[in-house]
Amino acid sequence: MYGKISISQISAQLHYGKTHVSNVFKKAYGRSIIDYYTYIKVEEAKRLIRERNHSITEIADRLKFDTLQYFSMRFRKYVGMSPREYAKSVKVD
Repeated sequence: MYGKISISQISAQLHYGKTHVSNVFKKAYGRSIIDYYTYIKVEEAKRLIRERNHSITEIADRLKFDTLQYFSMRFRKYVGMSPREYAKSVKVD
């Protein structure tokens, strides 16, 4: 479901130049394609953490982050805390 994406792949699929695709997306959504994709992956990570069925490492692997450290860094950027801190802050039903 999740994997690596690149502007080159997207622009090739759309048959437009990389710069054009990047500019149109940024104008429409206010952020780069890669930034938006990473944000979506972090939102999915939050959902998976709330489910409590997977470890943080499993979630990072499942969402195809290169390393656990990179996942934690991106997670902190969007959420304001580490994945482990987020997991501790989520109420258990």
